[in-house]
Amino acid sequence: MEPLALIFVAIIAFLTFVAVLMYFGMIPWAKVTRRDKEYLLLIVAGSGAVLFWRGIWNIADIVPVVQNPFVSLFLGLTILTVTGFLWREF
Repeated sequence: MEPLALIFVAIIAFLTFVAVLMYFGMIPWAKVTRRDKEYLLLIVAGSGAVLFWRGIWNIADIVPVVQNPFVSLFLGLTILTVTGFLWREF
């Protein structure tokens, strides 16, 4: 991993950790309102979504079956159809 990317990931992880501490009121000098808690929760949930997507992306790069674009397209459409997201969104 490049040093700049590593620094960026460390900063995001630190800010997420501070947001969690502020959300639970573990930082006594920080006055956190309900609206602030909603923003902090969005930061934590957004970080979680990005890290989850990164993990799925890396796993897809390792599995040889999904490296074929047609197989990947078919699997994606099948998952979207079975879960019902294809019909609800489009």
